Amino acid sequence: MELARIAQDKAAQRLARKTRKVEKFEAVRKTRERKLDTRRKIIAGSLALEHILHDPEYGVVFVRLLNRYVTRDADRALFGLTPREPTGDKESTDDAGRR
Repeated sequence: MELARIAQDKAAQRLARKTRKVEKFEAVRKTRERKLDTRRKIIAGSLALEHILHDPEYGVVFVRLLNRYVTRDADRALFGLTPREPTGDKESTDDAGRR
């Protein structure tokens, strides 16, 4: 009986080590994906802002889109947009409640 318990304990320890290793690799993968996503957004945003300088019509559309879809007051301030009027709608977002 004692040998079976020791073997079971060793197997449990091996499983725990492998589980930790998998969790570590998963965390590294998620971090890498977040960094790549952020990089894509920065590049796309830079391209859009540069395009505004060369195409004023695009700039009008871009500002209209920002005004429509940027909902958090702190984010709106980054683009010089006025804060949104509270709607009383539970779907709306503010600095405390993000969608």
